[in-house]
This record gives sequence, structure tokens and C-alpha cells, in this order.
Amino acid sequence: MSLVSLDGARRHPRLAIWLIALALGAALFFGWIGYARTLDPRNVSWISHEDPATHLIGWEQYRNAPLVQYPITKNGLYGLELSSNVVFSDSIPIAAIALRPLSDLLPQPFQYLGWWVLLSCVLQAYWAVRLVLLRTDRVRDAVLGSLLFITTPVLLERFGGQTAVGSHWLVLWALWLYLNGRGVQLRAWAVLLVLTVSIHAYLFAMVGPIWAAHLVACWRQRQLGRREVALAAATVLGVVAWMHVLGYFMIGKGAAAAAWRSNCDLLAFLAPAAGARQRWLPVIYNDPWDGCMYLGAGAIALLVGSAAAWLVAGRRRASPEPEPPRPSRPPWTPLVIVVIGLALFAITNDVKLLGHHVVNLPFPRTLDRLYEMFRGAARLMWPAYYLVLLSAVWLAIRAWPARAVTWVIAAAVLLQLYDVTPETRIKRTELAAPGVLREPTDPVWTVLGEHYARIVSVPTHNRQPDWPLFAWFAARHRMGTNIGYLSRVDPVAEAAVARAHIHAIGTGTYDPDTVYYVPGAEVWNIARATMGPEDVALIADGFRLIVPGGRRWMAQPPLPPLAPLWTDQWLTFNQPDHTGLLFSGWSWWESWGTWSIGPRSRITLPAPANQRVRVSFRWFSPFSRRRARVQIAGQRFDVAFPIRDQEVSSSFEVDATTPLLDVEIDVAGVVVRPDNQSTVGIGLVAARVQLASEPVQDLSP
Repeated sequence: MSLVSLDGARRHPRLAIWLIALALGAALFFGWIGYARTLDPRNVSWISHEDPATHLIGWEQYRNAPLVQYPITKNGLYGLELSSNVVFSDSIPIAAIALRPLSDLLPQPFQYLGWWVLLSCVLQAYWAVRLVLLRTDRVRDAVLGSLLFITTPVLLERFGGQTAVGSHWLVLWALWLYLNGRGVQLRAWAVLLVLTVSIHAYLFAMVGPIWAAHLVACWRQRQLGRREVALAAATVLGVVAWMHVLGYFMIGKGAAAAAWRSNCDLLAFLAPAAGARQRWLPVIYNDPWDGCMYLGAGAIALLVGSAAAWLVAGRRRASPEPEPPRPSRPPWTPLVIVVIGLALFAITNDVKLLGHHVVNLPFPRTLDRLYEMFRGAARLMWPAYYLVLLSAVWLAIRAWPARAVTWVIAAAVLLQLYDVTPETRIKRTELAAPGVLREPTDPVWTVLGEHYARIVSVPTHNRQPDWPLFAWFAARHRMGTNIGYLSRVDPVAEAAVARAHIHAIGTGTYDPDTVYYVPGAEVWNIARATMGPEDVALIADGFRLIVPGGRRWMAQPPLPPLAPLWTDQWLTFNQPDHTGLLFSGWSWWESWGTWSIGPRSRITLPAPANQRVRVSFRWFSPFSRRRARVQIAGQRFDVAFPIRDQEVSSSFEVDATTPLLDVEIDVAGVVVRPDNQSTVGIGLVAARVQLASEPVQDLSP
């Protein structure tokens, strides 16, 4: 007899299941994790992470977008030329689209993230109950089993952080559609697919393959006729068309916003979460959001204990049930193959055991592009995670005597609660932490918000330091900004913005409707020298600003004297002092320097204007026999890196026409670092600009 032998859900009114789910979800939301304060739509003080901050800022900026536009989620004020939309700020597109027509009636600010977490808790409980009812007709067992699904560390980690991707109930819904034995169900699948792609792309990357597996299963059962095939094809076309409408393809072949990549450890199901009480294995996941796949002590004990009971009992059934007709049993093979494939993708080519590297497998560039799209690859382990959890509950129902099943599952739930309850304390602490959406205090910000349409950073870095302050200020004053935290950025647009900003700073041709934030001391020094007599340079709350035409609204405040615009000393990139010169395509600084993180990077260097100069670099490549092309002031040069990790010194002579040299570096391919799975091009150690008339000196600092 199949595990999927009874659909108990058919024997219970859906209203009863909804009431049970509502009670369980509310108990989780209000009682266990204490998220009641997040339901106040005007309260944003609980947002202490950058992820929900960008979710909210994306929505607040989207409120100012036109009602009729294409794509429908386009969010031009958040990102400006970087082509943002609420998809790439993870602002739960379906909620943003639904609320946009009501924006004028809603308070300022208005956050719906807390309500979405509550909805996710209820729906997680609902689909968990229905999944367990596929195997049993006893509601109490289904309710107890569902508690394991709503207390999993992998779900708790999302709360208060990655709200949209925390909609794990979509994965449970997909598993239920596959396992319920009700045939093709194309309408239900179409609704689920459209809904999923309207919430988060990662969840669609899990639900879509499960649907494909279900189609294969139906084909094997001879349930797919011509009509069903045509409807399935129409569903695919409809989903792709809806993705176009949502703006998924706005940035074309844009790379991920960060080069980092997560992966899943081979023992991730057993390795405890940070807040778990059990410590039979070390905490091994490589980041607090994606790497944790801990099942929990209760789920692990239930799985092991039920497997032992099954082996002891042999193939005898504890509670004999009638054998169902064979056509009602969906074949497991397609689902298992898809889930294993997603799990292998989550493990990545960098195989780890207990946090230690086992092997780094090569793979084709095509697969590497997939990892650039889904850099949080570890998340694709979730279908396997929930299938294992479901199997533990089903196995308990099948292996233990009927009179003992309830007590066994209840004991597992109590152990689970004991193990992961400290995780809820972590969440409560996060709620009490200072919020990241703070307002600037200097009165000059009010003047800027009243008279200017945009505030931009020069250079622009996705998720740069203090981005929440600038992005929140812009959203509150309906200003456009390129300062923010987006899941995807168009690298072509990013390069164009960098070129435009370098030209504006170097020539003093500023946009009169834009306030320029210049974090780097060298670029700020040159900006002060090139600005016009009506422009204002000031420091507000510690941030360096250039205000074009600012003399109309304010006087020039006193500032320290200008430093020399150029020095012939080495500029190193192993500290934040000179990172303001790194305009695009660079990672965070490290103890030795900084990595380029894509095939094309841009750096600007102070130089004596209208002079011939010698530009020198000290850099290296993580691979042998690599080449790079350097373009400086319109001239191109080739650089060879013959030996891996060996520092190379290069010098080029060019004519500097402005105080800022624009340097573009193209690398022939990027590689994946084994330590953190990020894609890198070259390692930049230091740079130097000298007059070409000076004698060549030793290329060392």
C-alpha cells in the first residue's frame, strides 16, 4: 500500500482546516515569536535588518510611480538608471501591486511586512495540515504533525528578515498538488505558478520543477491527453508573459548584486541552528539566512525513531487500511529526481562536510550563469527539507500502533519546541534592536528634500554603507536615488552611471536637480575644486555633499582648506580610505586589497589635469595565463598574468585631460573563489599616478 493511501482532507470541511490553521498560525505569530507589534502598518521601528528595510523602501518609492506603466512594477525612483522595480527590492510584488491603487488612502509610511508574515504562518499551517491528512484521517495527528512544519528553524530564520522568500507555504502547496493523487490539476497549478512568480523568484525555481515532475508523473499514468498538453504549454507561455509584465527581464543579462554565493553542507539537516539547544554537531552553515537547514531535534528524533519502529515491525501495518486503486497513487520517481536535482544545485560544486571543503568540482560556464542568477543556491534545498520532514510524520503514522501515534508525534513536537525556542528569543531581541530606518538630523536635509528631485552617490555601490539612511530619506521626500540595496543590478547601466559621474566630477557639470553624496575624500576634494560659484559643498551629519545651485537656499558653510588634488604616492586598497575611488565592479576591501567581481570594473584616479602621466598598478590574478584589457583616457593596453596569485606590476602612459582619470578594466572571464563561492576577476593591491617626465621608480609602495 502506498504512503499516499488516504486523503483525510476530503473527510473534513475546509472551513475546519482553515480555522485550525488560523489558530496555529496566530499562536506561532503572536505567542511564540511575539510579532504582534509588526502588525501596526505605521510602525517601522522594528525593522532592524537591511532586507526588510529595502522591502519597505522599494514599496514606499513604488507608491510614487505611475498607476499605468510597463512593466507594472517599475520603480524608477529607487535605483534611477539602475532600472529597479519591486521585484528586485523583494517588496512582495503581488502585495505592492494590489495596494498601489489605494496608496493615497494609506498612511505615510505604510508597511505590510508584518501582515505578510502572519499570513505566511497561517498558510504554512494550513498546507501542513492538508499534507499530513493525505496519510491519516485523524485530525489531532495532522495538527500535531503540522506543528513541526511551523516551528522549523529554516522558516524561523526568515521572519523579520527575508519576508517574501519566507513564503514556504508555496512549496508545501506544490508538494500537496503532487501527492494528492487527483490527476493533472492544471488550473490549480496555473494559479500556484502565477502566484509564486508574483511573490519571489527563488520559490518559483522550486515550485516550477515540482510541477514539471508532476506532469511527468501524469504522463506515466496516461493522464496527459492533447488537451492537457496544450493547456500546460499555455500555462508556460502565460507565466512567462506575466514575468514580462512584472519586470523580471528589465535588466536583461544583469548580474547579481553581489558576487557572494551560498551553498549547503552535506550534513546541513543535522547541524544545529544558531539558537538551537542541541549541539551534537557544530554550527556549520556559512551564513545566517541561507545555509541553515537544521531539521530540529524533534523532527530528527521522530524520523530516526519511526524508521527503527518500521524496521522492527517489518512490513506489517500498525493500522491496516484498504488498498487504494493503483491510478490514485502518484509515482514518486519524478518528484524524487527533481528534489535531488535541486538539492545537488544547493550543495554547489564546492562540496562541504561539517564546514570543511571536500572537493571543488569544475562545471561549465552555463551552469555558472545559473548560479549568478540564484546566488542563494542553498535555498533550493527547501523542497528536499520539507519532503524529509513530511516523510518523518508519514512514517510515524505508518510505523507506530494507532494508539501510540499521537503520543509519539506529540513527544517529537515537545522536543522540537524545547530545541528551537531559543531561536524565538533571538527574533524577539531583533525586534527590540534599534531600527535601521533612521532620519538625518541636520536641518539642511529638510531644505534638500524640498528643492531637489534626486540624491545620488558618487561612486554608486549597491548596499553601500549607510544606504538605509539615504534611501529612506529619499523615499520620505519622494526623491529618486541610486543608493539602495537591490537583488539585481544592470551592469551596463551601472557602468554608464559611473562614466557620467566621473565626467560630472571631473568637469564640474552637475545636474541642477541632483544632490551628490561623495563618500571618498579624494573625489570629494576634486568635486569641491571643480564646482561652480553657485554650488555649495557641505558636510551634514558627517556626510560629504555637493549641492548644485545651493547658494539659492543656503550659504557656503566653512570647510577645511582644499587638499592637493593629486599626489604621486601609492594608493592602497586594503583599507576604506581609498575605496571611494572604486566606482563599479569591486568587492569590499580586504587585508591585502580588493577583488574585482565581474568581467568589467571601473576605477578613477586623481591626476594632474592637462599633463602626460604614468599610471601604475600592482595586481594579480587567481588563475594562471590570464589576460586583461585596460582602457585609460581612451587608450587601450593589454596586461598578462602568467602565474597564479603572483603580483604583477604594470605601467601605462596617457594624457590626463581632467583631474580624474577614468580607468576601465576588462578581464577575460571570472573565477569562483573556493572560500566563499564569490566570482572574482583580478586582485587590485595598489595604484599610482606620476608625471610621465619623472624617472621610472621601483613599483613598490
